Amino acid sequence: MTTYSRLGNNDEMLYDADLSQDSCGVGFITHKQSKQTHDLLVKSHEALCTIPHRGGMSAEGIGDGAGVNIDLSLTFFRKITGLNNLELGQFGVANFFFPEDHDHYDSAANELVERHFKTAGLPIIQWRDVPVDKSVLSEASLKAQLPIKQCIFGRPEHLKSASHSEFETQIQATLLDIEVEGFSRPELHGFYPLSMSSRTQVDKG
Repeated sequence: MTTYSRLGNNDEMLYDADLSQDSCGVGFITHKQSKQTHDLLVKSHEALCTIPHRGGMSAEGIGDGAGVNIDLSLTFFRKITGLNNLELGQFGVANFFFPEDHDHYDSAANELVERHFKTAGLPIIQWRDVPVDKSVLSEASLKAQLPIKQCIFGRPEHLKSASHSEFETQIQATLLDIEVEGFSRPELHGFYPLSMSSRTQVDKG
């Protein structure tokens, strides 16, 4: 939905139809009983594949990274980390596209993230590479593909007894600090935080 307002008492509008680029599509799929099921991800994938043109596609068949935003799965991250005492609201997940120059700058991006996490007091539980099925990718897509790194982290000590919202606020402040530095260093071209939250994560395709 497009919103606009008048400036003062004249007819000048903030919205200019000639400059509009608000054509991004968003779909919403949920379970009536608020259950987390794999079927929701299957249906989300089907929705994306039904309208590939909304994901942006080049002449070489390379997409611009359409994806899904999903709730964090406690069962999944307990399995990944091996921590059976992990609880929702006590950990967060950050997903990043790492730089295009993998050989030289993966370590620099890793250092950037870990330094800001340390400053914010966010203890890192585990780093992992998000698995990708490369067999379904074209040669052009393989060349353009950025690695997706996932960082699972815990609550800071000073927020152990704080509300979930306060934890989330700290996470968002740290994310902004990471973006400010990451986007201003030319050697980290391609570095991009997909999501960073204690509630949801973004999976890209």
